[in-house]
Amino acid sequence: MRKIREASNQASRSSSSTVSNTGQTTGQRIVTPGLSNPSLTILPTDRFSETEVEEIVALGFTREQAIVELRRFNGDKTQATVALFAKSLKF
Repeated sequence: MRKIREASNQASRSSSSTVSNTGQTTGQRIVTPGLSNPSLTILPTDRFSETEVEEIVALGFTREQAIVELRRFNGDKTQATVALFAKSLKF
């Protein structure tokens, strides 16, 4: 956290950008993924780990898609993966 603040302070000193409380700056954007979008962050209450998310992402789905479906199916990676493939079918 300290390194993020130091990087943000350096960025704001070196340009006229301002740092918001979400870790983003205007002008020169520094984005901290997951802080502003809970669909990108694994929460302590989630019933799955980063490993399951990475395995689904490796199949070609986005991190957000993986986390949303894993939550929908209470951490069941098989059901989440099947749902993602079914959604990707074009008829």
